[in-house]
Amino acid sequence: MAEIRLIRHGQARLDHENYDQLSELGVVQSEVLGRWLATTRRQPGGVVCGTLDRHRQTANACLAAWGQTTTASSPLTLDARFNEFDHQEVLARRWPEYGEPGALKAMLAAAENPHRKFQGLFLASMERWISGRHDSDYAETWGSFRSRCVAGLEAAINGRKPSGDLSVFTSGGPIAAICQHVLGLSDAKAIELNWSILNTSLTILANGRRGLRLASFNTAAHLEVPEKAGLITYR
Repeated sequence: MAEIRLIRHGQARLDHENYDQLSELGVVQSEVLGRWLATTRRQPGGVVCGTLDRHRQTANACLAAWGQTTTASSPLTLDARFNEFDHQEVLARRWPEYGEPGALKAMLAAAENPHRKFQGLFLASMERWISGRHDSDYAETWGSFRSRCVAGLEAAINGRKPSGDLSVFTSGGPIAAICQHVLGLSDAKAIELNWSILNTSLTILANGRRGLRLASFNTAAHLEVPEKAGLITYR
């Protein structure tokens, strides 16, 4: 039975103008994941990666620490269908005042608890997006986003032997959308899943004769390292 590992990227630079970069902690998380995977004696199988910088940076750091290299015969395949949705657009459609460059960063810098403040704003933004009542406001609707993520997974699976494992480096949104598809969850439950997915966590799908099933979700055992506090992050 093939194993499909969905790997969320390491912590990105929420406090930076260019969010699409791993923070120093994000690089460490990716390396810790790779070293942990090496101890399991698992092989990555086919490696698929979203095209965002944080996806590729996570993949490169993880695979290097895993002792794995990509070659012409075993390449790292880039697929934009595993990219995250446009969180800036989703936020700005609900909160136009944060659509201007630097506005959100300035607001969060002045907030007493920036992460809690951002969580509240973003949750309201997501609820508006997935409701379907404002689809004309968005370049990509929630339904379209979910469909492209599932299409990306199906293409990756079809490109491998039936017994071939896959490692997919992506974001929380695609992981939640794929889990929704596999489990038949509501849109609201999918968003709840999205919010709980940890940086560099593993979600594993088993692909057998009866199709896909969820084997494990949001595993982060590799981050529970006594000598390294603070490795577990959500954003």
